[in-house]
Amino acid sequence: MQLQIGSHLDDADLEQYSMGMLPEIRLVPFEEHLLACESCQDRLLETEAFVNAVRSVSPKLRAASPSPRRDRFRPRPTWVAAFAMGVVVLGLGRIWLVAPRAPMDFAAVVLQSSRGIEGLAVAKAPAGKPLALTIDLTELPAFPSYRLEIVNSGGKPVWQASAVARDGKVTQRLPQGFNTGQYYVRLYTLGGQFLREFGLRID
Repeated sequence: MQLQIGSHLDDADLEQYSMGMLPEIRLVPFEEHLLACESCQDRLLETEAFVNAVRSVSPKLRAASPSPRRDRFRPRPTWVAAFAMGVVVLGLGRIWLVAPRAPMDFAAVVLQSSRGIEGLAVAKAPAGKPLALTIDLTELPAFPSYRLEIVNSGGKPVWQASAVARDGKVTQRLPQGFNTGQYYVRLYTLGGQFLREFGLRID
């Protein structure tokens, strides 16, 4: 029997879902539609890519923000120049997002769940190189999307993102790479329930 998926999901709901902020009462119909609609799955991937990009950039923007001034409402040449520069940067950012770019060389990292094996299996990857993480979901609860987190050896989060599951796997690209050290990849539901941890050694 073919599922009746109805109208496509709203952009605002896709954004809330990718940020883990969609109200619980709306999760079930949202995820039922998402499971059956490839178009909305693609739109969610685009939304998550945008949200993750904003998360990575926003701390830098806050750090560069000037301190408040009592005469902040009075136009000054330096303020106008800064505003113009911000407009240029935003414009370049939009061009960067849509313009074709040379393909990056990603190091493939496959993380698998294995029952009955003592200890934590550790995957390896080269330092400073973009990574393409793939998590096998065979033995894990099925959800349309998951949240990924990478922590260092001290347990401090160094990266996080949400990702859509496809064909029993979650694939996520990390263009920035990591420094040498021991890391752990943690998999959660979008609601924050911890599912599995994987070791990742960067050499």
